[in-house]
Amino acid sequence: MDSRQKAEQLINALMPYAAQMLTDNGGFLPYGGVITPDDKIQLVQFAEGGGEETNAKDVFDQANATFRAGAEDGKWTTTALVADVTVTKPGEQQEQQAVSFSLDDNEGNSVEVFFPYSVKEGGEVDFGTAFAQQGAHQIFPGGQGEETESEVG
Repeated sequence: MDSRQKAEQLINALMPYAAQMLTDNGGFLPYGGVITPDDKIQLVQFAEGGGEETNAKDVFDQANATFRAGAEDGKWTTTALVADVTVTKPGEQQEQQAVSFSLDDNEGNSVEVFFPYSVKEGGEVDFGTAFAQQGAHQIFPGGQGEETESEVG
């Protein structure tokens, strides 16, 4: 399985939880998933309870530290940090809510994929066209790819 297939597999496995949390609560704290060397997907949660005292930045910091430690130990080949973010799509002016997947792998690939959304009356989530940008390369040492932006469809 190549890097793109692993990324797609993680997105497909993790997106239903984000959609459910948006429907039920209108948002969610960051969570993640990993692919192990034997190609198993594991869900990783970083915040318990999600009360007001839980800060999304603290969860991000904890998630990145956890992912980096596991990457250094060879516990996983691919990581995905999922967050509810506000983003401006390239070429547009207006900010919008999106589910963000920060994906990194042990081959040096790093990409952030955004799925813009709106929550309709009654809680139904309507996802728009996804787009991607170069990731921050925060998890696995090494690989720095060229900065590119591309539509994901």
